Amino acid sequence: LEFLVSPFRFPSLQQISVAGHSAGGQVVQRWALLSNSFAFNETRVEIRAVVANPRSYCYLDKRRILSTTKNQSDEQLSFRIPTKHELKSCPKYNDWTWGLEP
Repeated sequence: LEFLVSPFRFPSLQQISVAGHSAGGQVVQRWALLSNSFAFNETRVEIRAVVANPRSYCYLDKRRILSTTKNQSDEQLSFRIPTKHELKSCPKYNDWTWGLEP
């Protein structure tokens, strides 16, 4: 990315999309979360990571995208920590082989 965002090489470049599917999706997500590339600070070029169908997602805390309604036809989603009731059906929701928690 550092090569691409240079205003001397590609002065008209406005956006870069980095995409990955399956294992490539996992790589793109981890890269987007953990990269310290100075390219992300370049305001002239928008950088977008597109993650498609990875085996697992890396979450930085205990929040997940969960339904807030019981009726699937009006389903609304929110990013939140599961309730105790929800945890009963999936007690290991936060266990991840490559987890970030100690």
